[in-house]
Amino acid sequence: LLALVICELIAPHLTAELQIPLVESIFVNPLLIFWCALIVLAVSIIVALYPAAYFSRINAATILRANRSTETNASIYTRKILLVVQFVAMSALVIGLISIHLQLKIINNYEPGYKTKDIVMLINQSDIVPGIEKFGVIKQQFAQIPGFVAAAPILGDIPGGQELMMEIGAEKNDQSLSLNVMFDWIADADYFAAFGMQQIAGATELLQASFKPPSSNGRLNPDMNVILCRSTAMHLGFATPEAAIGQSIQLFKQRNVSGLTEGKVVAVVENSHLGSHKKAPMDCMFIALNRVV
Repeated sequence: LLALVICELIAPHLTAELQIPLVESIFVNPLLIFWCALIVLAVSIIVALYPAAYFSRINAATILRANRSTETNASIYTRKILLVVQFVAMSALVIGLISIHLQLKIINNYEPGYKTKDIVMLINQSDIVPGIEKFGVIKQQFAQIPGFVAAAPILGDIPGGQELMMEIGAEKNDQSLSLNVMFDWIADADYFAAFGMQQIAGATELLQASFKPPSSNGRLNPDMNVILCRSTAMHLGFATPEAAIGQSIQLFKQRNVSGLTEGKVVAVVENSHLGSHKKAPMDCMFIALNRVV
Protein backbone atom coordinates (compact mmCIF):
# COMPACT_ATOMS: atom_id res chain seq x y z
CA LEU A 1 0.00 0.00 0.00
CA LEU A 2 2.85 2.35 0.83
CA ALA A 3 4.51 1.54 -2.51
CA LEU A 4 1.30 2.38 -4.37
CA VAL A 5 0.98 5.69 -2.52
CA ILE A 6 4.60 6.56 -3.40
CA CYS A 7 3.98 5.66 -7.06
CA GLU A 8 0.87 7.83 -7.05
CA LEU A 9 2.88 10.83 -5.83
CA ILE A 10 5.94 10.30 -8.03
CA ALA A 11 4.23 9.33 -11.31
CA PRO A 12 3.53 12.95 -12.47
CA HIS A 13 7.15 13.97 -11.78
CA LEU A 14 8.48 10.92 -13.66
CA THR A 15 6.21 11.70 -16.59
CA ALA A 16 7.54 15.25 -16.80
CA GLU A 17 11.17 14.20 -16.32
CA LEU A 18 11.23 11.24 -18.73
CA GLN A 19 8.78 12.72 -21.24
CA ILE A 20 7.09 9.31 -21.35
CA PRO A 21 3.32 8.96 -20.89
CA LEU A 22 2.74 6.95 -17.73
CA VAL A 23 -0.42 6.04 -15.86
CA GLU A 24 -1.99 9.31 -14.83
CA SER A 25 -3.37 7.98 -11.56
CA ILE A 26 -3.25 4.60 -9.90
CA PHE A 27 -6.33 4.97 -7.68
CA VAL A 28 -8.75 6.08 -10.39
CA ASN A 29 -10.18 2.56 -10.73
CA PRO A 30 -12.56 1.67 -7.87
CA LEU A 31 -11.89 -2.03 -8.43
CA LEU A 32 -8.17 -1.48 -7.89
CA ILE A 33 -8.88 0.34 -4.65
CA PHE A 34 -11.04 -2.60 -3.50
CA TRP A 35 -8.34 -5.15 -4.27
CA CYS A 36 -5.69 -3.05 -2.51
CA ALA A 37 -7.81 -2.82 0.61
CA LEU A 38 -8.56 -6.56 0.46
CA ILE A 39 -4.87 -7.43 0.13
CA VAL A 40 -3.95 -5.19 3.06
CA LEU A 41 -6.65 -6.77 5.21
CA ALA A 42 -5.67 -10.33 4.23
CA VAL A 43 -1.97 -9.75 4.86
CA SER A 44 -2.73 -8.16 8.25
CA ILE A 45 -4.83 -11.18 9.30
CA ILE A 46 -2.21 -13.67 8.12
CA VAL A 47 0.60 -11.84 9.88
CA ALA A 48 -1.39 -11.69 13.14
CA LEU A 49 -2.53 -15.33 13.16
CA TYR A 50 0.63 -16.92 14.54
CA PRO A 51 1.24 -14.39 17.36
CA ALA A 52 -2.43 -14.60 18.33
CA ALA A 53 -2.38 -18.41 18.42
CA TYR A 54 0.87 -18.50 20.35
CA PHE A 55 -0.07 -16.02 23.05
CA SER A 56 -3.54 -17.49 23.46
CA ARG A 57 -1.96 -20.56 25.11
CA ILE A 58 -0.25 -18.45 27.80
CA ASN A 59 -1.99 -17.63 31.06
CA ALA A 60 -2.26 -13.84 31.28
CA ALA A 61 -2.33 -13.93 35.10
CA THR A 62 1.08 -15.56 35.14
CA ILE A 63 2.50 -12.83 32.96
CA LEU A 64 0.90 -9.93 34.83
CA ARG A 65 1.61 -11.26 38.34
CA ALA A 66 4.31 -9.28 40.12
CA ASN A 67 6.41 -12.32 40.97
CA ARG A 68 10.12 -11.64 40.72
CA SER A 69 11.27 -14.75 42.56
CA THR A 70 12.50 -16.19 39.26
CA GLU A 71 14.59 -13.12 38.46
CA THR A 72 18.34 -13.32 38.60
CA ASN A 73 20.97 -10.65 39.00
CA ALA A 74 21.75 -10.94 35.29
CA SER A 75 18.13 -10.36 34.26
CA ILE A 76 17.80 -7.38 36.59
CA TYR A 77 21.05 -5.90 35.27
CA THR A 78 19.93 -6.50 31.67
CA ARG A 79 16.57 -4.81 32.32
CA LYS A 80 18.30 -1.76 33.81
CA ILE A 81 20.65 -1.53 30.83
CA LEU A 82 17.72 -1.71 28.42
CA LEU A 83 15.95 1.08 30.31
CA VAL A 84 19.05 3.27 30.15
CA VAL A 85 19.48 2.57 26.43
CA GLN A 86 15.83 3.35 25.82
CA PHE A 87 16.07 6.62 27.75
CA VAL A 88 19.26 7.69 25.94
CA ALA A 89 17.78 6.81 22.54
CA MET A 90 14.60 8.75 23.30
CA SER A 91 16.60 11.75 24.51
CA ALA A 92 18.77 11.66 21.38
CA LEU A 93 15.70 11.56 19.15
CA VAL A 94 14.10 14.50 20.95
CA ILE A 95 17.32 16.54 20.85
CA GLY A 96 17.77 15.66 17.17
CA LEU A 97 14.24 16.75 16.30
CA ILE A 98 14.67 20.01 18.19
CA SER A 99 18.01 20.67 16.42
CA ILE A 100 16.49 19.98 12.99
CA HIS A 101 13.55 22.25 13.80
CA LEU A 102 15.85 25.09 14.87
CA GLN A 103 18.07 24.67 11.81
CA LEU A 104 15.09 24.74 9.45
CA LYS A 105 13.76 27.80 11.26
CA ILE A 106 17.10 29.58 10.85
CA ILE A 107 17.26 28.63 7.16
CA ASN A 108 13.73 29.81 6.47
CA ASN A 109 14.26 33.13 8.29
CA TYR A 110 17.80 33.78 7.03
CA GLU A 111 18.17 36.76 4.70
CA PRO A 112 21.62 36.90 3.05
CA GLY A 113 20.77 40.09 1.18
CA TYR A 114 20.34 38.40 -2.18
CA LYS A 115 17.89 35.95 -3.70
CA THR A 116 18.44 32.24 -3.14
CA LYS A 117 15.35 31.05 -5.02
CA ASP A 118 13.99 31.43 -8.54
CA ILE A 119 17.51 31.57 -9.97
CA VAL A 120 18.70 29.36 -12.84
CA MET A 121 22.47 28.95 -13.26
CA LEU A 122 23.91 27.69 -16.53
CA ILE A 123 27.41 26.21 -16.36
CA ASN A 124 29.72 26.54 -19.35
CA GLN A 125 31.50 23.19 -19.64
CA SER A 126 33.34 24.17 -22.79
CA ASP A 127 36.93 25.36 -22.91
CA ILE A 128 35.80 28.28 -25.06
CA VAL A 129 34.55 31.29 -23.09
CA PRO A 130 31.84 33.21 -24.97
CA GLY A 131 32.66 36.81 -25.74
CA ILE A 132 30.72 39.89 -24.76
CA GLU A 133 28.75 39.81 -28.00
CA LYS A 134 27.71 36.19 -27.42
CA PHE A 135 26.57 37.02 -23.89
CA GLY A 136 24.51 39.86 -25.28
CA VAL A 137 22.75 37.52 -27.70
CA ILE A 138 22.07 35.00 -24.92
CA LYS A 139 20.63 37.69 -22.65
CA GLN A 140 18.35 38.90 -25.46
CA GLN A 141 17.06 35.34 -25.89
CA PHE A 142 16.47 35.01 -22.15
CA ALA A 143 14.51 38.27 -22.16
CA GLN A 144 11.84 36.55 -24.29
CA ILE A 145 11.06 34.08 -21.48
CA PRO A 146 7.94 35.01 -19.43
CA GLY A 147 8.87 36.07 -15.90
CA PHE A 148 12.47 36.87 -16.84
CA VAL A 149 14.08 39.48 -14.58
CA ALA A 150 17.78 39.75 -15.44
CA ALA A 151 20.79 37.68 -16.50
CA ALA A 152 24.49 38.20 -15.91
CA PRO A 153 27.70 36.17 -16.23
CA ILE A 154 29.14 35.36 -12.81
CA LEU A 155 32.56 34.16 -11.69
CA GLY A 156 31.38 31.68 -9.05
CA ASP A 157 28.27 30.28 -7.43
CA ILE A 158 27.03 32.27 -4.43
CA PRO A 159 28.21 35.87 -4.01
CA GLY A 160 31.62 35.89 -2.38
CA GLY A 161 32.01 32.14 -2.66
CA GLN A 162 35.79 32.48 -2.95
CA GLU A 163 35.86 34.52 0.29
CA LEU A 164 38.29 37.19 -0.92
CA MET A 165 39.28 39.80 1.67
CA MET A 166 41.19 43.05 1.50
CA GLU A 167 41.95 46.14 3.52
CA ILE A 168 40.58 49.37 2.07
CA GLY A 169 40.83 52.95 3.20
CA ALA A 170 39.47 56.45 2.70
CA GLU A 171 40.52 59.96 3.61
CA LYS A 172 37.80 61.85 5.49
CA ASN A 173 38.31 65.14 7.33
CA ASP A 174 42.12 64.75 7.29
CA GLN A 175 41.75 61.33 8.86
CA SER A 176 42.74 58.02 7.31
CA LEU A 177 40.14 55.32 7.84
CA SER A 178 40.89 51.64 7.24
CA LEU A 179 38.46 48.75 6.97
CA ASN A 180 38.69 45.01 6.28
CA VAL A 181 36.02 43.92 3.83
CA MET A 182 34.88 40.83 2.00
CA PHE A 183 34.78 41.54 -1.72
CA ASP A 184 33.88 39.85 -4.98
CA TRP A 185 34.57 40.48 -8.66
CA ILE A 186 31.60 41.04 -10.95
CA ALA A 187 31.57 41.16 -14.73
CA ASP A 188 28.15 42.59 -15.56
CA ALA A 189 26.05 45.52 -14.40
CA ASP A 190 22.98 43.26 -14.30
CA TYR A 191 24.61 41.17 -11.56
CA PHE A 192 22.70 42.94 -8.80
CA ALA A 193 19.36 42.73 -10.59
CA ALA A 194 19.87 39.01 -11.26
CA PHE A 195 20.52 38.32 -7.56
CA GLY A 196 17.85 40.73 -6.36
CA MET A 197 20.28 43.12 -4.64
CA GLN A 198 18.84 46.58 -4.19
CA GLN A 199 20.90 49.48 -5.52
CA ILE A 200 20.36 52.42 -3.17
CA ALA A 201 22.75 55.01 -4.62
CA GLY A 202 24.38 55.74 -7.95
CA ALA A 203 22.99 56.13 -11.45
CA THR A 204 22.29 52.99 -13.44
CA GLU A 205 24.05 54.49 -16.45
CA LEU A 206 27.20 55.08 -14.40
CA LEU A 207 27.19 51.49 -13.19
CA GLN A 208 26.71 50.12 -16.71
CA ALA A 209 29.50 52.34 -18.05
CA SER A 210 31.88 50.77 -15.53
CA PHE A 211 31.88 47.55 -17.54
CA LYS A 212 32.48 49.16 -20.92
CA PRO A 213 36.18 49.21 -21.82
CA PRO A 214 37.24 52.73 -22.93
CA SER A 215 39.48 51.39 -25.70
CA SER A 216 40.53 48.22 -27.46
CA ASN A 217 44.31 48.61 -27.55
CA GLY A 218 44.92 45.66 -25.21
CA ARG A 219 46.40 47.76 -22.42
CA LEU A 220 45.41 47.62 -18.77
CA ASN A 221 42.76 50.03 -17.71
CA PRO A 222 44.08 51.95 -14.68
CA ASP A 223 40.57 52.81 -13.48
CA MET A 224 38.88 50.48 -11.03
CA ASN A 225 35.21 51.00 -10.26
CA VAL A 226 33.81 49.66 -7.01
CA ILE A 227 30.35 49.13 -5.57
CA LEU A 228 30.12 49.47 -1.81
CA CYS A 229 27.60 47.93 0.55
CA ARG A 230 25.66 50.29 2.81
CA SER A 231 27.60 49.45 5.99
CA THR A 232 30.93 49.73 4.17
CA ALA A 233 30.13 53.26 2.98
CA MET A 234 29.06 54.22 6.49
CA HIS A 235 32.19 52.79 8.14
CA LEU A 236 34.37 54.65 5.63
CA GLY A 237 32.97 57.90 6.96
CA PHE A 238 30.45 58.81 4.25
CA ALA A 239 27.41 60.51 5.77
CA THR A 240 24.98 58.99 3.26
CA PRO A 241 25.25 56.39 0.49
CA GLU A 242 24.83 59.18 -2.06
CA ALA A 243 27.85 60.99 -0.58
CA ALA A 244 30.09 58.05 -1.49
CA ILE A 245 29.30 58.21 -5.22
CA GLY A 246 32.26 59.49 -7.21
CA GLN A 247 34.65 59.33 -4.27
CA SER A 248 37.96 57.47 -4.44
CA ILE A 249 39.00 54.83 -1.92
CA GLN A 250 42.25 52.94 -1.47
CA LEU A 251 42.20 49.27 -2.47
CA PHE A 252 44.49 46.40 -1.50
CA LYS A 253 45.83 48.61 1.23
CA GLN A 254 48.95 47.57 3.12
CA ARG A 255 50.92 49.47 5.74
CA ASN A 256 54.05 51.28 4.59
CA VAL A 257 53.32 50.64 0.93
CA SER A 258 53.26 53.50 -1.55
CA GLY A 259 51.39 53.74 -4.81
CA LEU A 260 48.19 52.16 -3.58
CA THR A 261 45.51 51.23 -6.08
CA GLU A 262 42.50 53.51 -6.00
CA GLY A 263 38.94 52.71 -6.88
CA LYS A 264 36.08 55.01 -7.77
CA VAL A 265 32.74 54.39 -6.07
CA VAL A 266 30.04 54.13 -8.76
CA ALA A 267 27.18 52.65 -6.73
CA VAL A 268 26.05 51.57 -3.27
CA VAL A 269 23.90 48.49 -2.66
CA GLU A 270 22.20 47.04 0.38
CA ASN A 271 24.24 44.86 2.73
CA SER A 272 24.82 41.26 1.66
CA HIS A 273 26.37 38.29 3.39
CA LEU A 274 29.29 37.35 1.15
CA GLY A 275 31.03 34.03 1.58
CA SER A 276 30.09 31.15 3.85
CA HIS A 277 26.84 31.57 5.75
CA LYS A 278 28.40 29.74 8.69
CA LYS A 279 30.64 32.74 9.35
CA ALA A 280 29.62 36.12 10.70
CA PRO A 281 28.83 38.68 7.97
CA MET A 282 31.42 41.33 7.18
CA ASP A 283 31.40 44.68 5.43
CA CYS A 284 31.25 43.93 1.72
CA MET A 285 32.26 45.43 -1.59
CA PHE A 286 32.21 44.55 -5.30
CA ILE A 287 34.79 45.40 -7.96
CA ALA A 288 33.89 45.78 -11.62
CA LEU A 289 36.05 43.42 -13.63
CA ASN A 290 37.10 45.70 -16.49
CA ARG A 291 40.84 46.15 -16.10
CA VAL A 292 41.75 44.33 -19.32
CA VAL A 293 40.51 46.41 -22.27
